[in-house]
Amino acid sequence: MFTVFQQKISAENENVNNDISKKAIILMGEKKYNEAINLFDKLIESNPNDAMIFYNRGICFTKLKYYPEAINDYEKALSCNIDESFKTDMLLKLGSAYSNVNNINRAMESWFKVLKIDYSNKKARKYISEAIYKITKTDSETAQKYIKNGIKYFDEGDYRSAIEEYIKALKEDPEYLGAKYELGMAYLENGELDVALVIFLEVLEKAPYLDNVYQELGNLYNIKKNYIPAGEMFEKALEFTLDDTRRPYLEARNKLVNIYLKNNDSKSAVLHLERLYVLLPDSVEIRDSLGINYINSGEYKKAENLFLAILSKEPDNVFANGELGIVYSIIGKHEESVKIYEKLITITPDNSIICMNLGNGYRSLKNYEKAIDAFKKSIQLDPNNNSAYWNLGDLYFSLKNYDESLIILKNAVKLDPNDSRTYYQIARIYSLQKNEKDAIINLEMAITLNDKYIEEIKNNKDFDNLMNNKQFHELLIDK
Repeated sequence: MFTVFQQKISAENENVNNDISKKAIILMGEKKYNEAINLFDKLIESNPNDAMIFYNRGICFTKLKYYPEAINDYEKALSCNIDESFKTDMLLKLGSAYSNVNNINRAMESWFKVLKIDYSNKKARKYISEAIYKITKTDSETAQKYIKNGIKYFDEGDYRSAIEEYIKALKEDPEYLGAKYELGMAYLENGELDVALVIFLEVLEKAPYLDNVYQELGNLYNIKKNYIPAGEMFEKALEFTLDDTRRPYLEARNKLVNIYLKNNDSKSAVLHLERLYVLLPDSVEIRDSLGINYINSGEYKKAENLFLAILSKEPDNVFANGELGIVYSIIGKHEESVKIYEKLITITPDNSIICMNLGNGYRSLKNYEKAIDAFKKSIQLDPNNNSAYWNLGDLYFSLKNYDESLIILKNAVKLDPNDSRTYYQIARIYSLQKNEKDAIINLEMAITLNDKYIEEIKNNKDFDNLMNNKQFHELLIDK
């Protein structure tokens, strides 16, 4: 009985709230905002987590130009669990309220949040553009004259004179961010990187949403080879730009890709390569780089789909065929991989890498005779192909043909004396052949180049013949 009574009271309260809400909305339509606010106050007492009540009351405060109160209500509305479709309008109004109290940074923050939800939102773009125009301009005619002079000198390559004019403009109007940005650019072009850096950072302190400043900071850090902060700046430039199809932002994204690749971060590189490929679908360089980095980041299905799309139009494309063969090899489709490389051999019979990859395919299919022939052909075509020597030597090792393996791996060491895996493999052979002296020499080289082998050695039965060797134990302890 108690539960039924509770339900009845709850339903009655809901009906009362609905009536109040309807009256408040009607009052808003009649522009009776103070009376509407009084009703919303009552509703909030019983519905403290209702976003739409705060939102509507915020609109009333905005109409009355009570902007701090409006900001408070919009913020509360956004903190509630609301639908994305309402969020954009709330953020637009919140930004406008902040703008009306001259808090441009918070206004811009709200408007850029809109663009993250809807990148093409016209109102947000308009508000952002107007705000940037307003803060980067000056009302001082004298300052404007100095800026014109500075730009003229800058275009002529006389950066020192340009700097002097921009400094004069800033003396006339110290808050003139447009002049400060131009000053930074002049110092940058004049090779005074540290001064330019300080100036650009000062601009961002006052306006942390100017995409072109982040862009130039990225270029500056890139010149200084400080790639991590350069990447951060390019990311910010792309976050705040209203048009990433413009050439400077295509270049910024491309530089960002190169920075991520320098740091072996293929996954981050892929995100920007995908966008570049959308913007520049005819770029073979971007397309091919995207495919390679799909592989490097482990996104094999995407790589497969990309290469198949290329091959549907260009069936003899050597690059796409070769990379697709690699994908199939990685995911265990060895027969498909071999078919591709057999086809490629007919297209480019003198390609050492293709012969080597074909050899690896044959080995995976346990067709060892064909694998050996393919590896030998690869070496014949390119006697400096260290990987081909390694693969052939490793195959001979797995077949327990240690003498042949040793001959081949010694050639590999000559080509790359810093390849730790080759020394390790040679040490295994010498140990199995009970040649303790040479086994120890090659083990020491392998461990010096890569200490990961210490644990492998302890668990590898190929080194059982060294268990009574004093130098073997000293080697492990010393390392």
